[in-house]
Amino acid sequence: MLLQENLDGGPFVKDIPDLPGDAVDDAEKPWKETIARRIDEMFEGRVEEIDAQGSAHRLLNRMLRKYSQ
Repeated sequence: MLLQENLDGGPFVKDIPDLPGDAVDDAEKPWKETIARRIDEMFEGRVEEIDAQGSAHRLLNRMLRKYSQ
C-alpha cells in the first residue's frame, strides 16, 4: 500500500472510515504527554541528539549490515 493511500484511508481519496467522536480526544492526550516527556529528556540531556544527516547515516549503515549478506 502506498503511503498516501494509507494516510487517506484507502486507495481512493476521501475513503476514510468514520471514527467515533472521542477517538481523536483519546489519542491526543497520550501524544501530548509523550511529546512533553521527550522534550524534557532532550533539555535534561538524557537522550543523544542526532541531526537528520546523522540519523540517515545510521539508518543506511543498519540497512547495509542487514541486507548486504
